[in-house]
Amino acid sequence: MSSHTQQPHRTPTPAEIHHALLRPAILQILRAQGYYSSTPATVDALTELAANYLTIIARRTAVHAALNNEVGAPEIPDIVDVRMAFEECGVLWPVQDFTSQLVNGKEDTRGVKEFIRWATGKKNQRIRKVAGLDKPTVGEIGVEGVEEQPPTDYLSALKRKHNRTGDDSKYAGTIIGRGIVESEATAEENKLQAWKRQRHETSQRPPEPEAPDTDSRPPSSGLSSLADEDVAMIDMDFS
Repeated sequence: MSSHTQQPHRTPTPAEIHHALLRPAILQILRAQGYYSSTPATVDALTELAANYLTIIARRTAVHAALNNEVGAPEIPDIVDVRMAFEECGVLWPVQDFTSQLVNGKEDTRGVKEFIRWATGKKNQRIRKVAGLDKPTVGEIGVEGVEEQPPTDYLSALKRKHNRTGDDSKYAGTIIGRGIVESEATAEENKLQAWKRQRHETSQRPPEPEAPDTDSRPPSSGLSSLADEDVAMIDMDFS
């Protein structure tokens, strides 16, 4: 009888799944920069650094979305929230602080321009080429007159390989699929959002001037409210 005991199957944690999904993207970035080999520990360390950095950016974006979006959809970030998170995390650099921009009277967009230059530059093009995202889009006709497939990343290709339906319904609600979005909000949520919007509009509205009350009597003096005997006692001479 073999002394080897088979280990029970352990379900991977969400952190382990996220790490495994991010690892190929890090390998593609390293390959695009000219690295042809590495140790597993080095790749894992770089993957952890990238995951932590993306997590910090996502958290800061969520914080700005909760603070800034008072009228719009609650806690749904927009481009302004993402830009503020990018500036705090050093993605958009260089950038002056807000006080300096007010003093100069001009918004500092050097960080945004530098980010756009990188996104449209040769370095990012090499990354997209290694990742297989530089192919023609849907509708373009190839050399032989055959419609080309849309560009896709490794994860989308892997999901399409194991899914015969052609859509993401198989993975809906899972860690690699789209989240399940409710079609209609509950009545309580609608009431809460309507009350929040009304409170915000009320706080922004200037106060209305009070109209003078013509029907009310003018305030009486202290003497007019005294009785006759009290007035008589005031007129008496006590010398």
